[in-house]
Amino acid sequence: MLSELQPFMKGWSSESTTNLLLMIIALFAGILAFTTVFVLESMSRASSAPQTSLSGYFVAVTPSDSLAARPSRTQPDLFTELDPSVAVKRGQSVTFGVKTQNIGAIASNPSVTKITILGGSDLVFDVPSLAPGAFAATEFLVKCDRTGSKLIRSFADFGKQISESDETNNIDAEVVECQ
Repeated sequence: MLSELQPFMKGWSSESTTNLLLMIIALFAGILAFTTVFVLESMSRASSAPQTSLSGYFVAVTPSDSLAARPSRTQPDLFTELDPSVAVKRGQSVTFGVKTQNIGAIASNPSVTKITILGGSDLVFDVPSLAPGAFAATEFLVKCDRTGSKLIRSFADFGKQISESDETNNIDAEVVECQ
């Protein structure tokens, strides 16, 4: 049988075949390792981290010159936005802001915005009913207790309680570099 395959294997030595197989095995091992880390990290984020409620700290504002004040959709549409990424010295803290805005055509019911700080606790903010173009904003503290990056994510309408015209714009993420 090997003699039948020899015309197709011209120029292939057993050493190059072995090297090719080793490269394929290494590629699959790398993919498996990445997938395992991703799944484990996702599972650890989904664990029941302590949650802190800071309801009552939002301020609702409707800017009259905002493009969001002139929506063209037929449902509410909540999105969230975090302050830009920053660098902070180890041992210091930084105040971060989060804004949840209704860019839809009609008012939204009250909702929840969740903040996840990788390696820290989750924060849950109650957002009042928002008119079209209105937003609610609050601040929270991120402490750099060790060097490295801290991923901060915000989720508008956490729990998907509100039917929106666009469910894909509910998440924002930023990084705090602790130096």
